[in-house]
Amino acid sequence: MNITAQLCGLIIIGLLVGFYNRLRKVGTRSEIVFSWVLNMILFCDAMDILSIIGITYRAYLPDLLVNFICKLYIASLVWITCLGLNYSGVDIYHGRWPRRMAVLAQVFLSGITILIFALPIHIYQEGRIAYTYGPSTIVTYAGALGFILATTLFILRHWNAISPARRKVVLLWMGIWMAAALIQMLFPQILAVSFAAVVGCTIMFIELENPEASIDKSTGCFNVHSFWLYVQEQYQSGQAFALVVLTQQPEAKISVAAVVALLEKLPNARIFKNGGDEFFILWNNREEWKIPEIPGWDAIAVPDSRVVDGATQLSSLLQYAAVFRIQGETIVIDEKFAEEKRNRDSMEQELKAAMEEDRVEVFYQPIYSLQNQSFTSAEALVRIRRKDGSLIPPMQFVPIAESTGLIQQLGRLVLQKTCRFIRENDLLRQGIEYIEVNLSVKQCEDKQLAAECMEILDKERLDAGAINLEITETASVRSEQILLENMQLLIDCGMSFSLDDFGTGRSNLNYIMNMPVSIVKFDRSFTQAYFTNEKARAVLSGTIETIKNLGLKIVAEGVETEHELNGMGDAGVDYIQGYYFSKPLPAFDFLDFIREKNRVSGMV
Repeated sequence: MNITAQLCGLIIIGLLVGFYNRLRKVGTRSEIVFSWVLNMILFCDAMDILSIIGITYRAYLPDLLVNFICKLYIASLVWITCLGLNYSGVDIYHGRWPRRMAVLAQVFLSGITILIFALPIHIYQEGRIAYTYGPSTIVTYAGALGFILATTLFILRHWNAISPARRKVVLLWMGIWMAAALIQMLFPQILAVSFAAVVGCTIMFIELENPEASIDKSTGCFNVHSFWLYVQEQYQSGQAFALVVLTQQPEAKISVAAVVALLEKLPNARIFKNGGDEFFILWNNREEWKIPEIPGWDAIAVPDSRVVDGATQLSSLLQYAAVFRIQGETIVIDEKFAEEKRNRDSMEQELKAAMEEDRVEVFYQPIYSLQNQSFTSAEALVRIRRKDGSLIPPMQFVPIAESTGLIQQLGRLVLQKTCRFIRENDLLRQGIEYIEVNLSVKQCEDKQLAAECMEILDKERLDAGAINLEITETASVRSEQILLENMQLLIDCGMSFSLDDFGTGRSNLNYIMNMPVSIVKFDRSFTQAYFTNEKARAVLSGTIETIKNLGLKIVAEGVETEHELNGMGDAGVDYIQGYYFSKPLPAFDFLDFIREKNRVSGMV
């Protein structure tokens, strides 16, 4: 008997099966189909050897048994090629092939199998050479060739949807099989087909299916790459799951190894290690999930994966939740949380589109000078107009602009539009001395702030004195040195600065002394407290005196009544801003307002 190649193949495939079954696996469809391929090739190689033994000793065995073994062997060759087609579609269908395609493949496979066992098979033996031929064998070649061609055409048709590694390996496997089949057809005494299957399977294992590649070497858990492969497959197959993300805090005392030991005790949970000190814990049975109580580790829980539609959305949602993570508290991602994220994403896209389509508008709220008895400045306030003409309130898009970094682009756009508005309408001749423009915290942290402002002023051919930039306490605290350097450069060019929102948070006079501002703006809440709280009135009065002694001007925001106007005037405030005079106005409405009011006051 010449079964050397078959025995070598049996040893190789046996070792692969034993090694593969011993290793931990995530449980992806790719792993499941590959396990079928492994076991089918093991069965095929064993049948190949048994068929040769049966042919060799057929004088002592019933012809029916020998023929059955031989046919079982050649039928298994067709079954393997069918599994090859199944394996090639894992990236696309994940085991859920379209019904029409699945039925067609099953009918073809069943028909070929029936013909193999129904048609006669002939045996040739001379010396150590033994093989089968005849109608049954011809049908086997036809069936295997049909599945090989179907697999190749499937890969070519879905080239971009199948991973490059899978394309390469499956096409190489099919090529090896085609070559082996051709050799065996031309030289029947060379039994190469089953060994070629072993070679192809070995290549698949090395290139794609080694479970060791899914393991995090430092902890023995599955790695993050295998996590996203598994999650993507779960979504594509419509299988819901529960997820908990654990993240280590700097002060955590329990070791990562101890955490792994605790997590591995969770029943029916898959544990994945992310980069850094983070774990993903996944349950296919959503009723079994729980949050492990581990000191120094924070959790984000997703009780039902169906709150989003795919792995990409889940990743985005987890990143979004991490922004709001508070030490010691658990964030639960439910439908409400996911809806908030979808609204945020929608607003982010709306904001980007508005900037691209010139739907960003600047409104202006007039500021009244008590000394001049006229409107001498205004605050520029950004607005977004939807395509239907309605306005989006700033509180809906400004926080999103800040969190996404779009606030810097938006801030530059507002400054540019304001400068152009001042120049084109010659506001300086209409009594407006300057326009206040808000700086975001991100802009204040930017080392290029001064250069960008001067570039815009030069482009719009506007004097720097026509702009007053508003900073906040938050900006001055987070980036004081960078902000001071930028402020000094711009002040040297003639620009001025205001400290906005004074009276909120931890504001105190230290910020006024440290920042080279010329104007302090009292927040509306601070202004209103003057009229409702005796202690607040005493504090505000003392603050006004101190600020005035420093040679700075004061704007009172949020003035809504004549009583408040008079009260702020008596307290020594220089400027009034609020609904008593006007709400923020669109650009041309502001022009009409200024022309009318300042004409009445005799300014123009």
